[in-house]
Amino acid sequence: MPPIEQRSIAELCLDRPLGRTEESAAPQPMDTLTLETRPISGIPLYEPPDPADRPRILIVDDSPDVVLEPLAISLQAHYAKALDVRFWEAGKDDETLLAHLDDLANATPPWRPQVIVLDIHLKGGQTSLDYLQALRTRKGLASMAVVLATADHKQTLDLHYQAEQRSTSAEWLSQAKIYEPEFVLYGKEGSRNFLARIGESVSSWVQTARRRAWQKLLEMVAEKLDGELKTPAQIHALGQLISDYAHDELEVDEAFARWRKDGDKYSRIAHSDETTHTQHGDETTVAEVPLLQEVLENRRKALIKAQLATNELGRFQPVAGYRFLGIGAHLDGRPYGFIALYRKPTGPKFDPEIDGKQLEILGRLLAAALGRATAIKRTKERQQALLDFAQTLAQARSENEVYQRLAEFLHQEIHGAKNDESKVAIAKIAFRSGILECVRPTQGLAAKSCNLPIFIEGEREGVCAKTVREKKAFLIDDVTVKEPDTDTDTGINWPEIYVESTPNIRSELCVPLLISGAAIGVVNLEHKAVGRYKDHDLNFVQSAVNLACQVIDNLRTGRFAEDTLEFAEKYTTLSAQAAEEQLRNKLHDFCHFSALAILEPTDPNDLTKVWRLVGDIDLRLDNGSKKALTDDLENINGWEDTWLLKLCHQAAWEDKIGAAFTNDSKDFQSIALGTQSGKPVTQKADAILWLRDGTAPPHRVMLLLWVFPPPIGDNELRALGRFARLFASLESQQDRVRSLRDEVMMKDQAAAMGHVMQHFRHRLVNETGVMNGLVELMESDVQKHDCEAISKSLVRLKNAVQKTADSFDKARGYVKVPKPESCRIRRVLDQARNDLSNRLSCISVQDEQVSQVQTCWTDPIIASLILYSLLENAADALKDTANPQIRLSTRQQDGGVVLRIEDNGRGIPEANRSKLFTFGFTTKSGSLGSALAFARLRVGQLEGNLHLAAEQPFAGAAFELWLPADEGRWALATATRT
Repeated sequence: MPPIEQRSIAELCLDRPLGRTEESAAPQPMDTLTLETRPISGIPLYEPPDPADRPRILIVDDSPDVVLEPLAISLQAHYAKALDVRFWEAGKDDETLLAHLDDLANATPPWRPQVIVLDIHLKGGQTSLDYLQALRTRKGLASMAVVLATADHKQTLDLHYQAEQRSTSAEWLSQAKIYEPEFVLYGKEGSRNFLARIGESVSSWVQTARRRAWQKLLEMVAEKLDGELKTPAQIHALGQLISDYAHDELEVDEAFARWRKDGDKYSRIAHSDETTHTQHGDETTVAEVPLLQEVLENRRKALIKAQLATNELGRFQPVAGYRFLGIGAHLDGRPYGFIALYRKPTGPKFDPEIDGKQLEILGRLLAAALGRATAIKRTKERQQALLDFAQTLAQARSENEVYQRLAEFLHQEIHGAKNDESKVAIAKIAFRSGILECVRPTQGLAAKSCNLPIFIEGEREGVCAKTVREKKAFLIDDVTVKEPDTDTDTGINWPEIYVESTPNIRSELCVPLLISGAAIGVVNLEHKAVGRYKDHDLNFVQSAVNLACQVIDNLRTGRFAEDTLEFAEKYTTLSAQAAEEQLRNKLHDFCHFSALAILEPTDPNDLTKVWRLVGDIDLRLDNGSKKALTDDLENINGWEDTWLLKLCHQAAWEDKIGAAFTNDSKDFQSIALGTQSGKPVTQKADAILWLRDGTAPPHRVMLLLWVFPPPIGDNELRALGRFARLFASLESQQDRVRSLRDEVMMKDQAAAMGHVMQHFRHRLVNETGVMNGLVELMESDVQKHDCEAISKSLVRLKNAVQKTADSFDKARGYVKVPKPESCRIRRVLDQARNDLSNRLSCISVQDEQVSQVQTCWTDPIIASLILYSLLENAADALKDTANPQIRLSTRQQDGGVVLRIEDNGRGIPEANRSKLFTFGFTTKSGSLGSALAFARLRVGQLEGNLHLAAEQPFAGAAFELWLPADEGRWALATATRT
């Protein structure tokens, strides 16, 4: 006989059957059942060897004599070894079903049913619907199966529903659907067959109930995930929900969840059990618990153990021998935590299909929660870390210090400073050579020297070179495989690009160092694990790099301001050539131009006409071709298409910035600047610095060319404009200096010529006066015919003429080129005194303090003329002075010899002291005012110094002349002046 029809309540059709009008009938006796509905006699059931494994069933009915007692007899007679069945009579002694379940749970030993078979038609007191509702909402009963039972048959129920339209049974079933009973048994009876039908299906009911219980947990967790899970407290609440539900509803003796919050440490989120072997805040690592390592290695597959060994548990020995079910919470291949469930050895085994599959889903939900909370936590921590890092960077005083701090920071935050499996390297662009050079030291794993060319694209250019050239970040899960094709990209074959600098690297993260949209280098993170870096790592690294680039830009701007100020302070002390050279070097340090050329218009009145190259090109590029660049600029082809012409048509110099910049290849014609790796390189950016006087149109421009786009933004462009004004000012200053120099030179030459002529006049007056006297004497002697006297006068006349000739010969010293040599200062002084002997004859000259052996490195002829002027000036100051004196002394000072010339004359008024060495200033009538000015001029040519002495005598005046003591001091003075 086939089994009686058994259908789930989910399959019940409570609608009125079509075409049926007969009334419901009473239950049919067994002998009237058709073959299709008559029960099977003597159904065998499985008898487990361990009585504890028998299914636990509680049958609830209010008919003890018709149902419960016959079932109890049949159980003992046929299925006592197959089923653990107990019976409860509803309505007896005013006890409720829930109270009865409590009594069973508190008995010794405790007993908890897996299935309750609940009669639909309980009479009096609480209805079966009330009990079903209570069972479904009571804590601890979520995984218990509830099966509805009725003596009616499906056909009978349909007849009742058809006739009455509101059958009590049908209405009850409709209301019961929301509480999800596992099954509906029709044709209930107190017989062996009814027990057999229960025994046949009990395992499927238990499985269905457990799946429903698991599903309820999953729904509650999913609902939590729909809300806000931002704080650790909210994560702990979620973990506690999971642990408590597993303990209370899924027959788990111990449950806990852990969260990987810090490095390799797994901190307890929540725990549910009476034991105390794990405490709140307790932390563990994979190394401490082998079981944990096995759980995490399984990734998304649940791990089931029939019995835990002591060597698997580390310090968690209280659960040794327990049954185990665990799952790791992985997200994007990264472990975030795990769930562990334990049952005592006497409890049922964990089912891989029911418990395992559901736990795997729960593990993914928990991973999503932990991943979100971890991301939020990490974001907050990293935001704070970035703020702290910004303060650290603010203390950096150089670019290299910024790079060092950036590498250390990223290695700590991203890698945990694990030097054996990861590294952080930073490389800067060497703009002169076009090579990407590593900044030392690298953090973490050691790296080989790996200089990469960036001016040209190569087959194995390297990930870092590609990052810099394309100015975008790359996150690579595995450098040994091709990146998969996407909708927007055809994929990248990383093995063809990757250049190994550190062995065994698999994942890589490259971020360009950008200032004003241009690359200056790259930050490269590498790890031995595949897929180590995630999008949030990229965002974090990018933020840190942006902070570093901002500080570097500020340092560059500050350095530019300091250099400009320093240049302005010493500008006046530099020669024109040295000033321009230094300014060009500062410009190169600022923007790293590859070449600099000066252009000027062929027609100053029409700047749209072709411009021509002026002077030599300043090429700062290794392997650059100055000849090719010169040829291109000297013979500009296609002038109509040049960027300079476009700017001239726009009168771009009227912009207040003072410079123009472009890195758009459409703006300029390509000019070959050199080669790299055998391939030609052309400029990738141009700049025009307008050189103009005031508001006038430019009379020249400085053309800057780059073979790699430089970091030129608004601030940098304004700085280039300031450079343009500095160069223009330097040009203008040089023109003024040349004009003033010519004017001063003419004045100095005229004054010097006057001084020389005055010197000659003095000497001629003296010598011609002597010669005139001798001529007159000879005329007298001739009249007397005194031949002997005539002969003597003639000799004296010849001597006077020779002396005059010697005086003219010595006067060459006023115009001769200095030829220094080692000479005694005493000899130079004696020569000057001898030439001025007549003027000094009535003056006491005291020279005891003049060294007899002290030497100096000078031109003795020029030096004696200087001393001549100083002694003559002293003699003039002693006119009308009683007891006139000149005191001379020498001393060593600053690698030279100081000769002090002091008189006791009328002295020099304070108002005249600043004018003493000015041509044309004099207090003597008939004087040109040239002696002291000419003396200082010539002293400068001897690398010496002449000045009014700081210590003046009580009466009179003192001058000091400093001359180099030797050739070395002369050379040093010459270099300093140059």
